[in-house]
Amino acid sequence: MQKYSLIIVSILITFLVSCNTPGSAPVASNTETPKKCCDHHKPAEPVAEISVDELFENAEKYNGKLVTVHGLCIHTCRHSGKRMFIKGDHDDYLLLISAGESITNFEASLEGSQISATGVISVLRSGCGHNHADGHSCSAAASAQQLEMLCQEFKSVS
Repeated sequence: MQKYSLIIVSILITFLVSCNTPGSAPVASNTETPKKCCDHHKPAEPVAEISVDELFENAEKYNGKLVTVHGLCIHTCRHSGKRMFIKGDHDDYLLLISAGESITNFEASLEGSQISATGVISVLRSGCGHNHADGHSCSAAASAQQLEMLCQEFKSVS
């Protein structure tokens, strides 16, 4: 019994130490670049930097992808501050941008500014997801029922 306990403890120690050893890398096949143990914790890079128009014209291509989108902020939600809409050259292309965990709110002063926002795109099947507990809905919500971004970071570029 004591022999089995010693074997189990040895396996556990080996497992715990293997990921924290400096310079250790997993065994890689000939087609892969070796990665350090904990590279998966690095933030992902956007797959594209595009306009709102480009996003809408190729929505399925960017669905579920991290992208940076540029457009004109036409509305920020006054009630929660957690949503804004940006548009491109085509007036029917409105992108709903929802604040991610790292964003406290979108200030009303962003309206009329060119915005660069980075986040994950979702193609919505029905409704824009812009609902408030008090029943308020923003006037821009009706026309932005196709795409939404969960924003990780943004900046005003104008």
